Amino acid sequence: MFVFCADLYRHRIAFEMEGEQAAKNLESTELFMVALIDAALAAQNAALAAESMGLGICYIGSLRNDLEEVSRILDLPDFVLPLFGLTVGYPAKINEQKPRLGLEHIYHENGYEKDKNKYIEQLRAYNETVRSYYRKRTGGLRADTWTGQAVKTLMKNERLYVHDYIKKKGFNKI
Repeated sequence: MFVFCADLYRHRIAFEMEGEQAAKNLESTELFMVALIDAALAAQNAALAAESMGLGICYIGSLRNDLEEVSRILDLPDFVLPLFGLTVGYPAKINEQKPRLGLEHIYHENGYEKDKNKYIEQLRAYNETVRSYYRKRTGGLRADTWTGQAVKTLMKNERLYVHDYIKKKGFNKI
């Protein structure tokens, strides 16, 4: 398992080496976003490389359930924030890929599509595709929809402590 982190620790050291004060720059939302994006890009490249070698991968977001403990175990300094894990290995079974949300929901050309009725129509169709996928995969024991899963997940109010933890580690203060 690999753990991908937003990492500005070496940048803090660089500021110290150059005799400069870094707090405002290192604590900015912009650098926080850069660190997040860099980690996500590195993880995606690792996932693609692993899959190209016939390995399976699974992203593990649950390590954010206890960032304090993950940081302690990995002995992470300030300005290093664990974001997610990536397990890599040989799959015991290769399942059918879950149908993905349509391109029209993730790609917009010359402006963002905001027609609510189009979204409702497209999401209803996708819900049926997902429901059918789960019924087939579980022998009828599960019939979730994408909108149902999304709302259920977002209603849980999980990991609300993350905001304060991020600031404690030195990120996203300004």
